[in-house]
Amino acid sequence: GGDTNTIAVVNGIRKAVDSLFGLPEQLKVNVVFDQSTFVKQSIETLLHEGAIGLSITALMILIFLGSLRATVAVCLSIPLSAFATFLMLGAGGATLNTMVLGGLALVFSRVIDNSVVVLENIFRHLERGETLVAASEKGGQEVTLPVLAATLTTAVVFLPVVFLYGVSKFLFTALAVAVVLALFASYFIAVTLVPLFC
Repeated sequence: GGDTNTIAVVNGIRKAVDSLFGLPEQLKVNVVFDQSTFVKQSIETLLHEGAIGLSITALMILIFLGSLRATVAVCLSIPLSAFATFLMLGAGGATLNTMVLGGLALVFSRVIDNSVVVLENIFRHLERGETLVAASEKGGQEVTLPVLAATLTTAVVFLPVVFLYGVSKFLFTALAVAVVLALFASYFIAVTLVPLFC
């Protein structure tokens, strides 16, 4: 059905194979190919890349800006962007596959950039002696268009996928859509949540 996934199907088949009865003793049943290992590796890679990106960015922000609140604000951008991407993909009827997960792993380092740019500009205003509310408002507004331009220039790289055909189009469209959705989710989070959190 439409609500099944590779891992659930493979686990069900393995259970069914283990419970087979009435087979001749000479017959040995083995799993020859297991697609779920690729999916599990993709999920592990996604979590690994996300954790590395979050850890390094959090450490740098904590060292250079010295603010735990700012660190938490930026660290929220990766999981929230991924969550928003999953929601939009689900709403569009798309499935999660290795290409989608690979696309998210690819874009994680770029996803956090939008929040860092907004955060740095807010701190620039704070260093000028402005109040926290004024710095958050001005700092966020000033970089809204530059961050949008940076997001668009990254997203447009995936435009040629539209001109692919056959299996390539089927595979790489999922990757491109995941990357573009994650980029725009990170933009929205950077210009709304980060100033609000600050």
